[in-house]
Amino acid sequence: NNSSADLGVLNECLQEMLDGIQEDFYAIVDWAFKLDPLSCIPMHGITDRYIAGQKTEVAGYVSVLLDDLESRITILFSRVEKYERNVKQVGVVPYIPRFSQLAARMEQYITGSRDLVDQAYTKIVTIMFVTLEKIAQVEPKYADIVLLENYAAFQHSLYDLANVVPTLAKYYHQASEAYEQACSRHINLVIYIHFEKLFQFARKIEEQMYNMSPEEVSTAIWPFTSI
Repeated sequence: NNSSADLGVLNECLQEMLDGIQEDFYAIVDWAFKLDPLSCIPMHGITDRYIAGQKTEVAGYVSVLLDDLESRITILFSRVEKYERNVKQVGVVPYIPRFSQLAARMEQYITGSRDLVDQAYTKIVTIMFVTLEKIAQVEPKYADIVLLENYAAFQHSLYDLANVVPTLAKYYHQASEAYEQACSRHINLVIYIHFEKLFQFARKIEEQMYNMSPEEVSTAIWPFTSI
């Protein structure tokens, strides 16, 4: 009991001594973000690990301070994700090749924060793919072409990293499946456009077969068999 009381007094003294230091911590985070937004990733991870490794009763005020700092870092880091969400262009959208650069940098900064980085990949790639599908629907006639180009670009730019990062490998395969689906739809559309008249002719012949004798059908299709 005396020990707990002493710790309480100690934490109160620390709070009085360090009151106002939050602004210095925030200034460091803001400064780091201006230099390189991705530096928030290791800062977030290091802060998270430190908080998890401390006993609240031993460093109560420090824990509260770091919780506030972690919240601020999380808010700043979310700006990276929001940036991707607002991109609206046609063709290969800029954030597709840019993501591979982002991922390469994040892998450099990981410093033991694997879970945090994987969570970031999940959020960002999900936003990217949803946004891409919406962009493709702006011109439905070319939707599959837009998807083909972008999913192919995603796979090409992320090939090396996908071989060593399991989370990225998952999204690489997801892009591959989406690419194959778009490719299949596009091929079917091209075939239909080029052979539409032939398909119409085949349907007419099939319809006539139910209403005409075999001799009449043979006479009707004879001009086409001699082409």
